[in-house]
Amino acid sequence: HCLVLKCSFESDAFIVSSLIDMYSKFGEVENARKVFDDLVEQDLVVFNAMISGYANNSQSDEALSLVKDMELLGIRPDIITWNALIAGFSHIGNEEKVSEILEMMCLDGHKPDVVSWTSIISGLVHNLQNEKA
Repeated sequence: HCLVLKCSFESDAFIVSSLIDMYSKFGEVENARKVFDDLVEQDLVVFNAMISGYANNSQSDEALSLVKDMELLGIRPDIITWNALIAGFSHIGNEEKVSEILEMMCLDGHKPDVVSWTSIISGLVHNLQNEKA
């Protein structure tokens, strides 16, 4: 991260997304959020990285809140955004929220894909609901 700052790459969305992903994979979501917040102009790629970071660290409510912030800025979620939310809520076993996300996704013009369904099935298995899977 220090090298990114030293080389003045902190405004490059691809590099910032990679930093967010790195911090998130180590469970350091607060540091990921600091990198996100320090970026002057967030785009869909950076939002998706942060949303995925929250979702992958069982902070799905924060991920959903960030989607709402994103929409207020006029940035529309894409299939990657929706799948991150589905994966996050599936993993923590919140089937009601998964259903809501699927409905929101369809209303937004996106259809669930193989990643969506795989996340749902994985979440069911993870939460010992093999019959439903």
